Amino acid sequence: MRKRLYLIDIVLVIVVISSMAAAVIFPGFGARFQILPVYCLMINFFLSYLSIDLESVWKALKGHSGQILAFTVMKLAVLPVIIYFVFYFVAPDFSTKDDMFLFNQGPTKGLGSVQFHDYNPVFEASKNIPNVGIFIKQINLFTELLEKAGPDKAQDMDPSWSLPVGEMFSIVVYGQLILEQAAFDKVDTDVINQIFDFMVRDFARFALQIYGMHNTKEEQRAYCKEIMLIKSQGDDAQYNKIWQNYVYALNGEYAMSE
Repeated sequence: MRKRLYLIDIVLVIVVISSMAAAVIFPGFGARFQILPVYCLMINFFLSYLSIDLESVWKALKGHSGQILAFTVMKLAVLPVIIYFVFYFVAPDFSTKDDMFLFNQGPTKGLGSVQFHDYNPVFEASKNIPNVGIFIKQINLFTELLEKAGPDKAQDMDPSWSLPVGEMFSIVVYGQLILEQAAFDKVDTDVINQIFDFMVRDFARFALQIYGMHNTKEEQRAYCKEIMLIKSQGDDAQYNKIWQNYVYALNGEYAMSE
């Protein structure tokens, strides 16, 4: 038996969809009401068990099994896929205009559970830039070091050992952020190449620090040695070009406040 779609049903659908959209577009405002749906669902779930006619439920299942199955598949399988691809093609991975989320993250707890975005696609897209390609080789060795010869508890607790490891990790993150922003700003690839020139050298320098620690294991030294021996690709003409066009060109552009 088909039922008519009443005005109140249409209003309900509009309210639900618009509230979801508002929470996505204005997350700061929507966060204030984040806990309310949970409480409402708990109350609704409790009330739904106060009076249940199992015979009516069975009749509904038998009489409308096709519709129930169709709605279940739509809700659990089809709709999530549709939403995923809509946001995949419409919404950007991140915004270059709104950085307020950096200052509106609430209490700083649970940082150990934070997972960083996969850096591989970003680096792979720029691997044709010489020093980016070289830096990728260092990253792969560093990843292998952590996976196969990672620090033990004593090394983790030793700041002189863990600090250069953290520096190397942060260089990878900075490299990803630089490449992402460079794609938006259409930065000259020569500039990017010169940036990664010193990043490759910095990465090797921190590997040298780990290599020289008295408590570094031999298998760890082997990886550090491979990272250290990877050199950036120098280009004097390119260096002079960046110096003249991007650095020296700023001479006189800034003045100290009086």
